[in-house]
Amino acid sequence: MQTSALPQNIKTDEVCNREMENSLYRLIAKHLASETTKADKIALQTLLKDAGNKQVFEQAKGVWGKTDKLKPTFDTNKGIAVLRNKISRKQTIRKIFRFAAIFIGLISLSGFLVSDAGRTEHLYANNALREVVLPDSTVVVLNKNAILQYGNSRLWSFNRKVLLTGEAYFKVSKQNGKQFSVGTPGLTVTVLGTAFNLRAFEHETEVVLTEGEVKLTGMGKHNDLYMLPGDYVHYNTTSNKLTKKTVVPNIYATWLSNRLKLDQLTFADIKTILERKFNKTVIVRKQIPENVRLSGSAPANDPEAFIMALSEILNVDFTIKNDTILIE
Repeated sequence: MQTSALPQNIKTDEVCNREMENSLYRLIAKHLASETTKADKIALQTLLKDAGNKQVFEQAKGVWGKTDKLKPTFDTNKGIAVLRNKISRKQTIRKIFRFAAIFIGLISLSGFLVSDAGRTEHLYANNALREVVLPDSTVVVLNKNAILQYGNSRLWSFNRKVLLTGEAYFKVSKQNGKQFSVGTPGLTVTVLGTAFNLRAFEHETEVVLTEGEVKLTGMGKHNDLYMLPGDYVHYNTTSNKLTKKTVVPNIYATWLSNRLKLDQLTFADIKTILERKFNKTVIVRKQIPENVRLSGSAPANDPEAFIMALSEILNVDFTIKNDTILIE
């Protein structure tokens, strides 16, 4: 069962725009002006391990190479020398102010260019789902505690590259063949237009494709991998283990809806829902026939009611102990 559109019952919140305040821009400017100390170099190298910061650095280099007005210390000294040597005592106060205004304007413009090259949007979902629409009309639903970030320059258009920490569902818009990529700690997902569920954490990344086609890259010793609808891929960066299988995509996106919709699901699928939707560890002590298929719907915010219904249907006992479900 595939879904081509996002559920309509997700509440849309205002996009949360926050800019992280740190020393990245100052360190980049000092580096490009050859004014960094040893400590500055170490700090900058550490910051550039982050893919988003590295992108900012590359943009700043491009801007810097086009105008030497981005070197504050050098230009300030040069400007003072020009004012002293070229402006005679006989010139009027008005002319002096005119030169000073032009000079200050150039310094301000250079500062704006560096700042603009490094503008980054950080979108947070704290204790609730958050739906956001990116500049290219791509729709992203962030699960609780997920973070999405991307470059947001006012001079350069959105480059369709984002970074994700946590879980999110993407409905990527098609933009005349322009690729859209999602960077994670474990791999990069590249698409043209598609829908998929993505979980990205420090040591593991999981991709489930609903529609379209995606390409996975950057998985250590593993070759690039293409996914088709229904494919599931799990990659562990610590063990460098890659797992691929075919699944029912909707059961991996049950967090999107307030109701669980079952369509000829096996008990293995139900077990996955219990583990993912309700964050429970399921221990099966009684064998469930493999040919059992379940259909229907149930409220997604009441795990006890759902489990009681399953108990009646399957004729087994479910016991909930803290974060564990025993099936006996």
